Amino acid sequence: MADLTDNLYLSLMHSSLSRMLSLGLGILLALFVLIWPQHVASSLEQLDHGKLMLLMICMCMLFVHGVGFQFHQRMMQWLVSPLILWPMSTFFCLLATQVI
Repeated sequence: MADLTDNLYLSLMHSSLSRMLSLGLGILLALFVLIWPQHVASSLEQLDHGKLMLLMICMCMLFVHGVGFQFHQRMMQWLVSPLILWPMSTFFCLLATQVI
């Protein structure tokens, strides 16, 4: 079972399609925050900096995976893998835009 999990992880982590998708998602998130900031908060008083910080961290991690940087530490490899990163960034995007 561990071999199957490692195989899935390696195929997702190192495929060019997943890297392009991560880079594209990072660019879309950056454009969303820069072009339509009113969707994140309607005023500075309503801005939740904690949620925005989590969204920015996910955006940076999407860029890191998208450009092909590879970590040596196992924990960082799993954190920046698409299996963890894509659902986490989707959740934080919804959280920052106050959908959930």
